[in-house]
Amino acid sequence: ENISKALPAIHFLTGSDVTSKVGTKPAALKVKPEYIQGLATFGENLSDENCSKAEVFLVQVLKSGSKCMTMNTFRNWMYHHSKSAQISSLPPTSHLLTDHIKRAHLATYQVQHVLDEEAVTLDPLQYGYMKDPTNDSLIPKQDIRIWPEDLIKQCTCKTCSQASCGCKQSGQHCISFCKCTSLQTNKCKNPFLKESELLEAMLH
Repeated sequence: ENISKALPAIHFLTGSDVTSKVGTKPAALKVKPEYIQGLATFGENLSDENCSKAEVFLVQVLKSGSKCMTMNTFRNWMYHHSKSAQISSLPPTSHLLTDHIKRAHLATYQVQHVLDEEAVTLDPLQYGYMKDPTNDSLIPKQDIRIWPEDLIKQCTCKTCSQASCGCKQSGQHCISFCKCTSLQTNKCKNPFLKESELLEAMLH
C-alpha cells in the first residue's frame, strides 16, 4: 500500500513532462522497498525529512546499494571511483536537487488533489519555479552563476612537483577534486593539510 502511495512521487522525482530526468523508471522500481516507502508522504508537506528521503531515494536510483546519503557525497564518490566520470556527467548537486525536489513535490501534490475542490493552490514560485523575464511564463529556477568567479580551478597534475601546478601558482593546497588526489597514489607534493598538520608545519 505504501509503495502504491509513492508512485506519483517516483514518477515526478525521476522525470516527467514537468520535471527533469534523474535516473530511470525501471531503476526506480528496483530500489529497495524501505527507500520507496519513505516517499509515502511525499507531496503532503515539504518537510526537511521528506526532502532528505527524496534525495536518498534518488541516490539509490542512480546507484543501487550506495551508502551515500546526499547527492553531494555521491558526486564525490562518482568522481573518485568511476573510471569514466567527467564533471559534465555528474548528477546535480544537493543544492540544485532541492529545487528539483520542490517541483516534484508541487506536481505530486497537484495530482493527489486534482479532484479536491477545497485543496489549497500552491504558489509555484515557492516550489522551484521562477518567472521568465521575457514573457512572464514559469520556468525552472536556475542558478546562473555555476561557480564563484574567484574559485580556483582544480589542477590536472599527477604529482604537483612542478611550478606550473595551478594550485601551487595560486598559493593553495590541492583538494579532493584535483587529479593528483583522484589517482589515489599519494604522490602529490602539494597535498591538502589537516589543521593539526598545518599547525605543525607552521611551527617548523
